[in-house]
Amino acid sequence: MHAKTISKGVVSLGTWSVVKILASAIASPLLTRILGAEGYGLYASYLAILFLASPVANLGTSQSLTKTIAEGPEDVHWRRKTALYILRLNTLGVLLVGGSVTAVVYWHAPGGASRALLTATFIGSLVLEQAFYFSRGILYGLHREELAGIPAAIGSVISPAVGVALAAYGLGVFGVAAGLLTGDLCVAILTLTFTIRSLAAGRTAATTETHPLPTAGIFSFGLTSMLFAVLSMALYRADIILVRILAHDTADAGLYATAVQLSEFVWVIPLAVEGIMLQSTARLWAENRTDRITDILSRLLRYTALGTSFLLAIVTVFASDILRLYFGAPFAGADTALLILIPGVFSFSLARVMWPVIQAKGKVLPLVSVVGVATLVNIVLNLLCIPRWGAEGAAIAASISYGGVAFAYVWLLRARSVHPLQGLSLIRLAITFGLAIAAMTLVRLIPIPPILALATGCVAASAAYAIGTLSLGLLSVSEIHQIIETLPAIVKRPALISFETIRPLLDRIERRFVDAPEPR
Repeated sequence: MHAKTISKGVVSLGTWSVVKILASAIASPLLTRILGAEGYGLYASYLAILFLASPVANLGTSQSLTKTIAEGPEDVHWRRKTALYILRLNTLGVLLVGGSVTAVVYWHAPGGASRALLTATFIGSLVLEQAFYFSRGILYGLHREELAGIPAAIGSVISPAVGVALAAYGLGVFGVAAGLLTGDLCVAILTLTFTIRSLAAGRTAATTETHPLPTAGIFSFGLTSMLFAVLSMALYRADIILVRILAHDTADAGLYATAVQLSEFVWVIPLAVEGIMLQSTARLWAENRTDRITDILSRLLRYTALGTSFLLAIVTVFASDILRLYFGAPFAGADTALLILIPGVFSFSLARVMWPVIQAKGKVLPLVSVVGVATLVNIVLNLLCIPRWGAEGAAIAASISYGGVAFAYVWLLRARSVHPLQGLSLIRLAITFGLAIAAMTLVRLIPIPPILALATGCVAASAAYAIGTLSLGLLSVSEIHQIIETLPAIVKRPALISFETIRPLLDRIERRFVDAPEPR
């Protein structure tokens, strides 16, 4: 897979992730103030139900489309035939799941005249999300990630904007749900339009006979992928529902939801990289090019670890300040749960990059086994910890489970002759992480307003992190230049200008530590 193709996909999906996170970062503190801790916890539980139902309704068809089209012939007729077959499977899944979700949401919703309307709104979102997942699967397989990322970014802005406005108007949780439905409708229309146009483009050849559609393989791959997706959703969403049920304090669900949401803000890089790994490695697995897979995965995993750990360092030092500034004083009590989540969030950021590579091999059952065991452990730990420690207990369960998943993924890949941690020294990364924390801690000791301390601390952390990264060999100046050269033209030029401005300083830092050993 060409570096420019991968870079284009990462930038496209990264833009979507940034927009989504920024929109959520703006909307969440407004919603917590409008809905209160209990109302926000109720909405979070609705979303958890929707997140758990979506992969079941999808039947793994999104991943099946991506993998099958990425591996298949470049033929318009064959691709259309593949899309129509998988569309029928997706429709069957929606029909099977829709009734059950309707009953669960209706039972879970508060009584009153709006109960049926609220249920219908969430079911509408479920259907529209499936339209997006179907379109996304095709566009990813064609390596047109930007055509899925742009509509998704637009929807990420529309949903919270409409939801906050309607909730403030007095519609409460139903208003937020209506905003979600509005955004999903816009995304579905745009992605379906792009998908139809993309399927019509390309060469037409009589390959339908010479390349028959592997229906049995698609169906089995889709079902196991669906099971994996459901278990994955349960792994990092079921705890929100369990906190609401098991915690002695009803406000704990809202506190834990804010801690989880803030911790997931740092997943902007893993989410972008995750989205391109399946289509980028599927053909390499088919050609048994494990050395190339190691090269792609280890590099992207190293970049992910560097970026994520930097953001987590900021969260570690300024957890209580960020919670108070974003969500309000009542949610400052979520800081302990947030700090406990940090090791697990880092581990899962690495897991997010690895699992699509394992899935691209075509054998999803090992993933199902790993996540199944992790989910079971997570639920058991939640049952034991939440009644005693509330939101903090759920955070303990999550961190332990996430760490186990990342370890198991590394083991699975190594068993297939792929070495994901090649070139990444976790010890040196920990030292760099500590340098950034030390720099921010010194800033925090200065008696200045929290928001100014946060801004100043980020600058200090950036300097400390750059010194640590370059001096310990986690990243080189020439490597940064190579990364920028692969970026799309719209991003490449301003990035090069900025890089060349600070390159003399970066070169000076690297030369000072030129004798530092190469990373393991």
